[in-house]
Amino acid sequence: DPTIAVVEPHLARNRFDRDVQELPGDVVSVERATSNGILARRQAIEDVGPIREDLFVGLEDWDYSRRTLERGWRMRQLRKPLGIHPNRNPGGPIIPKPIRHYYACRNELILRPSPTPSRVARQFLGIVGDLLRYRSPEVAWARMAAISDGLRGRGGLTHRSFKD
Repeated sequence: DPTIAVVEPHLARNRFDRDVQELPGDVVSVERATSNGILARRQAIEDVGPIREDLFVGLEDWDYSRRTLERGWRMRQLRKPLGIHPNRNPGGPIIPKPIRHYYACRNELILRPSPTPSRVARQFLGIVGDLLRYRSPEVAWARMAAISDGLRGRGGLTHRSFKD
C-alpha cells in the first residue's frame, strides 16, 4: 500500500516476556509507532523529514508519528514477529536512568508548547513521586533540570553531567 509510511514490530517488554498477550490480526493500524525496529518508506521520510535530532531520546517517535499522520501517511504494526525493546529491565520495576528521565520529561514540555499550568504542576509533583518511587535524588534532579530546560525550549544534548 503506497500510503503506508511506517511498519513497526509488536514489542515485548524484555527477552523473558515472549508470551505477551496474543493480539488479533497480523497487521493493524497504529497512531503512534516506536522508532525501534521500524521499516520506513523513503518517500515518507523525504516528505515528513527525519526524526528530530534535538529530541533524540524520549518521545522522538511520538513527534515523528504525529508529523507522519499530519502529512496524510498511515502506519502499521506487525503482530508477529515480536520485537524486544532494549530499554527494559528483565524483572522488577523499570527504574529510569537519570539521563533518560531528563530527556523524556524535557521533550514532553518541548513537544507541547505553551504548557498549561496543570501540566507544569504535574511535572513538579512528579519530582516528589520520583523521590518516593525510585528513592533516587538523581532522578528527581533530572526532572527539575528537564522542567527548566523544557520551559525554555532547549533541545539537543544539554546535560552531560548525568551518569549514563
